[in-house]
Amino acid sequence: MAADTAVAASPEETLESLLREAEALKQKLEEERQKLNDVTLSCVAERLEPINFPNLKLRRVLKGHQSKVLCSDWSPDKRHIVSSSQDGKIIIWDAFTATKELTISMPSTWVMACAYAPSGNMVAAGGLDNKVTVFPLGGSDEEPAARKRTVATHTSYMSCCLFPNTDRQLLTGGGDGTCALWDVESGQLLQSFQAHGADVTCLDAAAAEPGDTFVSGGCDRAALVWDMRSGHAVQAFDAHLSDVTSARFHPAGDALATGCDDSCCRLFDLRADREVARYGKDSIIFGVNSVDWSVSGRLLFAGYSDYTACAWDALRAARVCVLCGHEHRVTRVQLAPDGTALSTASWDATLRVRVALHERRVTRVQLALSTASWDATLRVRIALHERRVTRMQLAFSTASWDATLRVRVALHERRVACLQLALSTASWDATLRVRVALHERRVTCVQLALTTAS
Repeated sequence: MAADTAVAASPEETLESLLREAEALKQKLEEERQKLNDVTLSCVAERLEPINFPNLKLRRVLKGHQSKVLCSDWSPDKRHIVSSSQDGKIIIWDAFTATKELTISMPSTWVMACAYAPSGNMVAAGGLDNKVTVFPLGGSDEEPAARKRTVATHTSYMSCCLFPNTDRQLLTGGGDGTCALWDVESGQLLQSFQAHGADVTCLDAAAAEPGDTFVSGGCDRAALVWDMRSGHAVQAFDAHLSDVTSARFHPAGDALATGCDDSCCRLFDLRADREVARYGKDSIIFGVNSVDWSVSGRLLFAGYSDYTACAWDALRAARVCVLCGHEHRVTRVQLAPDGTALSTASWDATLRVRVALHERRVTRVQLALSTASWDATLRVRIALHERRVTRMQLAFSTASWDATLRVRVALHERRVACLQLALSTASWDATLRVRVALHERRVTCVQLALTTAS
Protein backbone atom coordinates (compact mmCIF):
# COMPACT_ATOMS: atom_id res chain seq x y z
CA MET A 1 0.00 0.00 0.00
CA ALA A 2 2.92 2.31 0.82
CA ALA A 3 4.37 1.61 -2.60
CA ASP A 4 1.14 2.74 -4.22
CA THR A 5 1.14 6.05 -2.35
CA ALA A 6 4.83 6.81 -2.91
CA VAL A 7 5.41 9.91 -4.98
CA ALA A 8 7.77 9.50 -7.93
CA ALA A 9 10.87 11.71 -7.85
CA SER A 10 10.74 14.73 -10.13
CA PRO A 11 13.19 15.02 -13.05
CA GLU A 12 15.00 17.82 -11.20
CA GLU A 13 15.50 15.64 -8.13
CA THR A 14 16.69 12.74 -10.27
CA LEU A 15 19.21 14.98 -12.05
CA GLU A 16 20.46 16.38 -8.75
CA SER A 17 20.91 12.86 -7.39
CA LEU A 18 22.87 11.79 -10.46
CA LEU A 19 25.10 14.86 -10.23
CA ARG A 20 25.89 14.08 -6.59
CA GLU A 21 26.72 10.51 -7.52
CA ALA A 22 28.99 11.64 -10.37
CA GLU A 23 30.77 14.10 -8.07
CA ALA A 24 31.35 11.35 -5.50
CA LEU A 25 32.81 9.07 -8.18
CA LYS A 26 35.12 11.86 -9.39
CA GLN A 27 36.32 12.45 -5.85
CA LYS A 28 37.01 8.75 -5.39
CA LEU A 29 38.91 8.62 -8.68
CA GLU A 30 41.04 11.60 -7.64
CA GLU A 31 41.88 9.89 -4.36
CA GLU A 32 43.04 6.79 -6.24
CA ARG A 33 45.21 8.95 -8.53
CA GLN A 34 46.73 10.68 -5.54
CA LYS A 35 47.86 7.33 -4.12
CA LEU A 36 50.02 6.83 -7.22
CA ASN A 37 51.55 10.30 -6.94
CA ASP A 38 54.82 9.17 -5.34
CA VAL A 39 56.80 12.25 -6.42
CA THR A 40 56.02 15.74 -7.67
CA LEU A 41 57.58 17.60 -10.58
CA SER A 42 58.70 20.45 -8.32
CA CYS A 43 60.62 18.04 -6.06
CA VAL A 44 62.44 16.47 -9.00
CA ALA A 45 63.21 19.85 -10.58
CA GLU A 46 64.85 21.21 -7.42
CA ARG A 47 68.05 19.43 -8.44
CA LEU A 48 68.17 21.28 -11.76
CA GLU A 49 70.08 24.48 -12.35
CA PRO A 50 67.95 27.57 -13.06
CA ILE A 51 67.66 28.19 -16.76
CA ASN A 52 69.55 31.10 -18.33
CA PHE A 53 66.88 32.84 -20.34
CA PRO A 54 68.14 34.27 -23.65
CA ASN A 55 67.99 38.00 -24.20
CA LEU A 56 64.98 38.53 -26.47
CA LYS A 57 65.39 41.78 -28.34
CA LEU A 58 62.56 43.49 -30.20
CA ARG A 59 63.38 43.46 -33.91
CA ARG A 60 60.16 44.24 -35.73
CA VAL A 61 56.86 45.96 -34.99
CA LEU A 62 54.24 45.04 -37.60
CA LYS A 63 51.78 47.90 -38.04
CA GLY A 64 48.93 47.76 -40.53
CA HIS A 65 45.73 46.69 -38.82
CA GLN A 66 43.21 49.36 -37.89
CA SER A 67 41.85 47.53 -34.86
CA LYS A 68 42.53 44.71 -32.39
CA VAL A 69 44.69 41.83 -33.64
CA LEU A 70 42.88 38.68 -32.54
CA CYS A 71 45.06 35.87 -33.91
CA SER A 72 48.29 35.17 -35.79
CA ASP A 73 50.20 32.18 -37.12
CA TRP A 74 53.73 31.58 -38.41
CA SER A 75 54.27 30.18 -41.88
CA PRO A 76 56.28 26.94 -42.17
CA ASP A 77 58.92 28.94 -44.08
CA LYS A 78 59.76 30.70 -40.76
CA ARG A 79 59.57 34.09 -42.44
CA HIS A 80 55.93 35.00 -42.98
CA ILE A 81 53.13 35.60 -40.48
CA VAL A 82 49.39 35.74 -41.09
CA SER A 83 47.27 37.83 -38.73
CA SER A 84 43.55 38.48 -38.34
CA SER A 85 41.86 41.47 -36.78
CA GLN A 86 38.66 43.07 -35.62
CA ASP A 87 38.92 45.35 -38.66
CA GLY A 88 37.76 42.46 -40.86
CA LYS A 89 41.09 41.90 -42.60
CA ILE A 90 43.79 39.26 -42.65
CA ILE A 91 47.33 40.34 -43.51
CA ILE A 92 50.31 38.26 -44.58
CA TRP A 93 53.53 39.83 -43.34
CA ASP A 94 57.18 39.44 -44.20
CA ALA A 95 58.57 39.33 -40.68
CA PHE A 96 62.12 40.02 -41.91
CA THR A 97 61.26 43.36 -43.50
CA ALA A 98 58.07 44.22 -41.55
CA THR A 99 56.19 44.74 -44.82
CA LYS A 100 52.69 43.66 -45.80
CA GLU A 101 52.75 41.21 -48.69
CA LEU A 102 49.01 40.62 -48.95
CA THR A 103 45.83 42.05 -47.43
CA ILE A 104 42.51 40.20 -47.73
CA SER A 105 39.15 41.64 -46.67
CA MET A 106 36.74 39.24 -44.98
CA PRO A 107 32.92 39.45 -45.24
CA SER A 108 32.56 40.43 -41.57
CA THR A 109 34.49 42.05 -38.75
CA TRP A 110 36.00 40.19 -35.80
CA VAL A 111 38.08 37.69 -37.75
CA MET A 112 38.83 35.62 -34.67
CA ALA A 113 41.06 32.89 -36.11
CA CYS A 114 43.60 32.33 -38.86
CA ALA A 115 46.03 29.53 -39.68
CA TYR A 116 48.68 28.57 -42.23
CA ALA A 117 48.54 25.20 -43.97
CA PRO A 118 51.56 22.91 -43.35
CA SER A 119 52.72 23.48 -46.93
CA GLY A 120 52.45 27.25 -46.62
CA ASN A 121 50.37 27.33 -49.81
CA MET A 122 47.09 28.42 -48.22
CA VAL A 123 45.65 30.18 -45.19
CA ALA A 124 42.32 29.74 -43.44
CA ALA A 125 40.40 32.38 -41.51
CA GLY A 126 36.98 32.94 -39.98
CA GLY A 127 35.04 34.60 -37.19
CA LEU A 128 31.64 36.17 -36.66
CA ASP A 129 30.48 35.04 -40.11
CA ASN A 130 30.27 31.49 -38.64
CA LYS A 131 32.44 30.22 -41.51
CA VAL A 132 36.00 29.23 -42.29
CA THR A 133 37.31 30.48 -45.63
CA VAL A 134 40.43 29.06 -47.27
CA PHE A 135 42.60 31.26 -49.50
CA PRO A 136 45.16 29.61 -51.84
CA LEU A 137 48.48 31.44 -52.07
CA GLY A 138 50.68 31.52 -55.16
CA GLY A 139 50.46 29.24 -58.16
CA SER A 140 48.29 31.66 -60.13
CA ASP A 141 48.15 35.27 -61.27
CA GLU A 142 44.63 35.48 -59.89
CA GLU A 143 44.14 37.19 -56.53
CA PRO A 144 43.75 34.81 -53.55
CA ALA A 145 40.43 36.46 -52.64
CA ALA A 146 39.06 35.49 -56.06
CA ARG A 147 39.98 31.83 -55.49
CA LYS A 148 38.62 31.57 -51.95
CA ARG A 149 36.27 28.79 -50.92
CA THR A 150 34.18 28.22 -47.84
CA VAL A 151 35.16 24.98 -46.13
CA ALA A 152 33.42 24.94 -42.73
CA THR A 153 30.23 26.35 -41.23
CA HIS A 154 29.18 26.50 -37.57
CA THR A 155 25.83 27.50 -36.10
CA SER A 156 27.59 30.18 -34.05
CA TYR A 157 30.78 32.21 -34.37
CA MET A 158 33.97 30.42 -35.41
CA SER A 159 36.56 30.83 -32.65
CA CYS A 160 39.57 28.76 -33.76
CA CYS A 161 40.90 26.72 -36.67
CA LEU A 162 43.99 24.78 -37.69
CA PHE A 163 45.28 22.31 -40.27
CA PRO A 164 46.02 19.01 -38.46
CA ASN A 165 49.38 18.19 -40.09
CA THR A 166 47.91 18.05 -43.60
CA ASP A 167 46.60 20.47 -46.22
CA ARG A 168 43.68 18.18 -46.97
CA GLN A 169 41.83 18.57 -43.66
CA LEU A 170 40.79 21.48 -41.46
CA LEU A 171 39.86 21.40 -37.78
CA THR A 172 37.54 24.08 -36.38
CA GLY A 173 35.92 25.07 -33.09
CA GLY A 174 33.00 27.40 -32.52
CA GLY A 175 30.69 29.17 -30.17
CA ASP A 176 28.17 26.38 -30.64
CA GLY A 177 30.30 24.21 -28.33
CA THR A 178 31.43 21.80 -31.04
CA CYS A 179 34.62 20.96 -32.90
CA ALA A 180 34.57 19.64 -36.44
CA LEU A 181 36.93 18.04 -38.95
CA TRP A 182 36.41 19.06 -42.59
CA ASP A 183 37.69 18.00 -45.99
CA VAL A 184 39.30 21.09 -47.52
CA GLU A 185 38.74 20.13 -51.15
CA SER A 186 35.06 19.20 -50.95
CA GLY A 187 34.01 21.10 -47.83
CA GLN A 188 32.44 17.91 -46.49
CA LEU A 189 32.12 17.33 -42.74
CA LEU A 190 34.26 14.32 -41.84
CA GLN A 191 33.74 14.16 -38.07
CA SER A 192 31.92 16.14 -35.39
CA PHE A 193 33.14 16.34 -31.79
CA GLN A 194 30.52 17.18 -29.17
CA ALA A 195 31.24 17.13 -25.44
CA HIS A 196 31.88 20.73 -24.37
CA GLY A 197 29.14 22.39 -22.38
CA ALA A 198 29.94 25.89 -23.65
CA ASP A 199 31.87 27.77 -26.35
CA VAL A 200 35.04 26.16 -27.71
CA THR A 201 37.85 28.72 -27.48
CA CYS A 202 41.06 26.96 -28.59
CA LEU A 203 42.48 23.98 -30.47
CA ASP A 204 45.83 22.28 -30.90
CA ALA A 205 46.74 19.14 -32.82
CA ALA A 206 49.25 16.54 -31.70
CA ALA A 207 52.51 16.12 -33.60
CA ALA A 208 52.60 14.43 -36.98
CA GLU A 209 53.28 11.10 -35.30
CA PRO A 210 50.78 9.63 -34.54
CA GLY A 211 48.77 12.74 -35.42
CA ASP A 212 45.30 11.38 -34.67
CA THR A 213 44.56 13.36 -31.49
CA PHE A 214 43.88 16.98 -30.69
CA VAL A 215 43.01 19.05 -27.62
CA SER A 216 40.27 21.63 -27.26
CA GLY A 217 39.51 24.12 -24.51
CA GLY A 218 36.28 25.87 -23.74
CA CYS A 219 34.24 28.19 -21.56
CA ASP A 220 33.09 25.15 -19.57
CA ARG A 221 36.48 25.25 -17.76
CA ALA A 222 37.59 21.98 -19.36
CA ALA A 223 40.31 20.85 -21.75
CA LEU A 224 39.40 17.71 -23.70
CA VAL A 225 41.70 15.38 -25.65
CA TRP A 226 39.97 13.84 -28.66
CA ASP A 227 40.49 10.85 -30.91
CA MET A 228 39.87 12.05 -34.47
CA ARG A 229 39.02 8.55 -35.67
CA SER A 230 36.26 7.80 -33.18
CA GLY A 231 35.03 11.34 -32.54
CA HIS A 232 35.07 10.77 -28.77
CA ALA A 233 36.92 12.55 -25.98
CA VAL A 234 39.51 10.20 -24.47
CA GLN A 235 40.71 12.46 -21.64
CA ALA A 236 39.27 15.42 -19.75
CA PHE A 237 41.07 17.94 -17.54
CA ASP A 238 38.72 20.16 -15.55
CA ALA A 239 40.96 21.63 -12.84
CA HIS A 240 40.52 25.15 -14.21
CA LEU A 241 38.63 27.85 -12.31
CA SER A 242 37.53 29.82 -15.37
CA ASP A 243 37.43 29.70 -19.18
CA VAL A 244 40.25 27.78 -20.88
CA THR A 245 41.60 30.24 -23.44
CA SER A 246 44.58 28.36 -24.88
CA ALA A 247 46.00 24.83 -25.06
CA ARG A 248 49.24 23.51 -26.56
CA PHE A 249 50.76 20.03 -26.72
CA HIS A 250 54.27 19.67 -25.32
CA PRO A 251 56.89 19.06 -28.06
CA ALA A 252 57.44 15.57 -26.63
CA GLY A 253 53.75 14.81 -27.14
CA ASP A 254 53.10 13.33 -23.69
CA ALA A 255 51.85 16.48 -21.95
CA LEU A 256 49.90 19.64 -22.67
CA ALA A 257 49.77 23.16 -21.28
CA THR A 258 46.68 25.29 -20.87
CA GLY A 259 46.08 28.97 -20.24
CA CYS A 260 43.05 30.13 -18.31
CA ASP A 261 41.15 33.28 -17.40
CA ASP A 262 41.96 32.53 -13.75
CA SER A 263 45.48 33.95 -14.47
CA CYS A 264 47.21 30.54 -14.28
CA CYS A 265 48.84 28.19 -16.76
CA ARG A 266 48.74 24.48 -16.04
CA LEU A 267 50.73 21.45 -17.17
CA PHE A 268 48.91 18.13 -17.55
CA ASP A 269 50.67 14.80 -18.02
CA LEU A 270 48.71 12.62 -20.44
CA ARG A 271 50.25 9.44 -19.02
CA ALA A 272 49.45 10.26 -15.40
CA ASP A 273 46.11 11.75 -16.46
CA ARG A 274 46.47 14.62 -14.01
CA GLU A 275 47.83 18.11 -13.40
CA VAL A 276 51.55 18.10 -12.56
CA ALA A 277 52.44 21.81 -12.46
CA ARG A 278 50.83 25.21 -12.16
CA TYR A 279 52.38 28.49 -13.31
CA GLY A 280 51.16 31.60 -11.55
CA LYS A 281 51.96 34.26 -8.97
CA ASP A 282 49.86 36.22 -6.50
CA SER A 283 50.88 39.39 -8.32
CA ILE A 284 49.39 38.13 -11.60
CA ILE A 285 45.67 38.87 -11.50
CA PHE A 286 44.87 39.09 -15.21
CA GLY A 287 43.84 36.20 -17.41
CA VAL A 288 46.03 34.19 -19.77
CA ASN A 289 45.08 34.53 -23.44
CA SER A 290 47.68 32.38 -25.20
CA VAL A 291 50.45 29.87 -24.47
CA ASP A 292 53.20 28.26 -26.53
CA TRP A 293 56.23 26.03 -25.92
CA SER A 294 59.86 26.54 -26.75
CA VAL A 295 61.39 24.01 -29.13
CA SER A 296 62.99 22.10 -26.25
CA GLY A 297 59.87 22.20 -24.11
CA ARG A 298 61.74 23.73 -21.15
CA LEU A 299 60.14 27.17 -21.52
CA LEU A 300 56.45 28.00 -21.60
CA PHE A 301 55.47 31.39 -23.04
CA ALA A 302 52.20 33.01 -21.99
CA GLY A 303 50.41 36.18 -23.07
CA TYR A 304 48.31 38.07 -20.51
CA SER A 305 45.59 40.69 -20.41
CA ASP A 306 47.91 43.02 -18.43
CA TYR A 307 49.72 43.88 -21.70
CA THR A 308 52.69 41.58 -20.99
CA ALA A 309 54.01 38.18 -22.01
CA CYS A 310 55.95 35.92 -19.65
CA ALA A 311 58.34 33.01 -20.01
CA TRP A 312 58.12 30.25 -17.41
CA ASP A 313 60.60 27.52 -16.55
CA ALA A 314 58.27 24.57 -17.12
CA LEU A 315 60.15 22.25 -14.75
CA ARG A 316 60.78 24.59 -11.83
CA ALA A 317 57.48 26.49 -12.29
CA ALA A 318 59.41 29.77 -11.97
CA ARG A 319 58.95 32.89 -14.05
CA VAL A 320 62.19 33.74 -15.83
CA CYS A 321 61.26 36.73 -17.97
CA VAL A 322 58.59 39.38 -18.51
CA LEU A 323 58.23 40.89 -21.99
CA CYS A 324 56.71 44.36 -22.14
CA GLY A 325 55.94 46.78 -24.94
CA HIS A 326 52.33 46.23 -25.98
CA GLU A 327 49.74 48.84 -25.03
CA HIS A 328 46.81 46.44 -24.69
CA ARG A 329 46.15 42.80 -23.89
CA VAL A 330 48.37 40.21 -25.60
CA THR A 331 46.12 37.87 -27.57
CA ARG A 332 48.70 35.57 -29.10
CA VAL A 333 52.24 34.36 -28.37
CA GLN A 334 53.88 31.95 -30.79
CA LEU A 335 57.42 30.78 -31.42
CA ALA A 336 58.66 30.49 -35.00
CA PRO A 337 58.88 26.87 -36.24
CA ASP A 338 62.67 26.83 -35.83
CA GLY A 339 62.58 28.59 -32.47
CA THR A 340 64.56 31.63 -33.60
CA ALA A 341 61.89 34.29 -33.10
CA LEU A 342 58.89 34.95 -30.87
CA SER A 343 55.86 36.82 -32.16
CA THR A 344 53.19 38.46 -30.03
CA ALA A 345 49.87 39.93 -31.19
CA SER A 346 47.82 42.44 -29.24
CA TRP A 347 44.67 44.48 -29.05
CA ASP A 348 46.90 47.53 -29.66
CA ALA A 349 46.64 46.61 -33.39
CA THR A 350 50.29 45.55 -33.68
CA LEU A 351 52.42 42.43 -33.79
CA ARG A 352 55.92 42.35 -32.33
CA VAL A 353 58.75 40.02 -33.30
CA ARG A 354 61.61 39.33 -30.91
CA VAL A 355 64.80 37.35 -31.52
CA ALA A 356 67.32 35.89 -29.08
CA LEU A 357 70.77 37.46 -28.78
CA HIS A 358 73.91 35.97 -27.24
CA GLU A 359 74.67 37.46 -23.83
CA ARG A 360 78.26 36.23 -23.61
CA ARG A 361 81.09 35.68 -26.06
CA VAL A 362 80.62 33.17 -28.85
CA THR A 363 83.15 30.36 -28.34
CA ARG A 364 82.62 28.37 -31.50
CA VAL A 365 81.53 28.82 -35.10
CA GLN A 366 81.19 25.90 -37.48
CA LEU A 367 80.66 26.46 -41.18
CA ALA A 368 79.29 24.08 -43.76
CA LEU A 369 78.94 24.04 -47.54
CA SER A 370 75.35 23.90 -48.72
CA THR A 371 74.17 23.01 -52.20
CA ALA A 372 70.72 23.42 -53.74
CA SER A 373 69.54 21.35 -56.68
CA TRP A 374 66.62 20.85 -59.04
CA ASP A 375 66.19 17.41 -57.45
CA ALA A 376 64.20 19.27 -54.73
CA THR A 377 66.87 18.77 -52.06
CA LEU A 378 69.18 20.99 -50.07
CA ARG A 379 72.35 19.31 -48.80
CA VAL A 380 74.81 20.47 -46.21
CA ARG A 381 78.35 19.08 -46.29
CA ILE A 382 80.94 19.49 -43.56
CA ALA A 383 84.51 18.58 -44.46
CA LEU A 384 86.32 16.61 -41.76
CA HIS A 385 90.12 16.35 -41.75
CA GLU A 386 91.72 12.96 -41.31
CA ARG A 387 94.56 14.29 -39.17
CA ARG A 388 95.12 17.01 -36.59
CA VAL A 389 94.08 20.52 -37.61
CA THR A 390 96.92 22.98 -36.97
CA ARG A 391 95.37 26.18 -38.23
CA MET A 392 92.08 27.58 -39.45
CA GLN A 393 91.33 30.98 -40.97
CA LEU A 394 87.78 31.83 -41.89
CA ALA A 395 85.74 34.51 -43.56
CA PHE A 396 82.02 34.31 -42.96
CA SER A 397 78.90 36.35 -43.59
CA THR A 398 76.02 37.08 -41.24
CA ALA A 399 72.47 38.10 -42.16
CA SER A 400 70.30 39.92 -39.66
CA TRP A 401 66.80 41.22 -39.07
CA ASP A 402 68.37 44.71 -38.99
CA ALA A 403 68.17 44.55 -42.83
CA THR A 404 71.94 44.23 -43.32
CA LEU A 405 74.35 41.55 -44.51
CA ARG A 406 77.87 41.69 -43.09
CA VAL A 407 81.03 39.89 -44.13
CA ARG A 408 83.66 39.35 -41.45
CA VAL A 409 87.24 38.34 -42.20
CA ALA A 410 89.68 37.07 -39.60
CA LEU A 411 92.77 39.30 -39.48
CA HIS A 412 96.32 37.99 -39.13
CA GLU A 413 98.44 39.14 -36.25
CA ARG A 414 101.66 39.22 -38.31
CA ARG A 415 102.75 39.88 -41.91
CA VAL A 416 100.75 38.10 -44.59
CA ALA A 417 103.07 35.91 -46.63
CA CYS A 418 100.55 34.23 -48.87
CA LEU A 419 96.98 34.73 -50.06
CA GLN A 420 95.09 31.98 -51.84
CA LEU A 421 91.62 32.39 -53.33
CA ALA A 422 89.11 29.73 -54.25
CA LEU A 423 86.40 29.85 -56.90
CA SER A 424 83.33 27.65 -56.60
CA THR A 425 81.13 26.70 -59.54
CA ALA A 426 77.74 24.97 -59.67
CA SER A 427 76.56 23.10 -62.74
CA TRP A 428 73.58 21.26 -64.21
CA ASP A 429 75.74 18.14 -64.14
CA ALA A 430 74.73 17.84 -60.43
CA THR A 431 78.20 18.76 -59.13
CA LEU A 432 79.72 21.63 -57.22
CA ARG A 433 83.45 22.25 -57.84
CA VAL A 434 85.94 24.37 -55.97
CA ARG A 435 88.95 25.63 -57.92
CA VAL A 436 92.02 27.18 -56.33
CA ALA A 437 94.20 29.48 -58.41
CA LEU A 438 97.94 29.40 -57.64
CA HIS A 439 100.23 32.13 -58.93
CA GLU A 440 103.56 31.14 -60.46
CA ARG A 441 105.31 34.37 -59.53
CA ARG A 442 105.25 37.04 -56.81
CA VAL A 443 101.88 38.62 -56.03
CA THR A 444 102.07 42.42 -56.23
CA CYS A 445 98.42 43.41 -55.81
CA VAL A 446 95.16 42.00 -54.45
CA GLN A 447 91.74 43.51 -55.22
CA LEU A 448 88.51 42.24 -53.64
CA ALA A 449 84.87 42.83 -54.45
CA LEU A 450 82.20 42.71 -51.73
CA THR A 451 78.57 41.97 -52.46
CA THR A 452 75.70 42.84 -50.13
CA ALA A 453 72.03 41.95 -50.16
CA SER A 454 69.44 44.12 -48.47
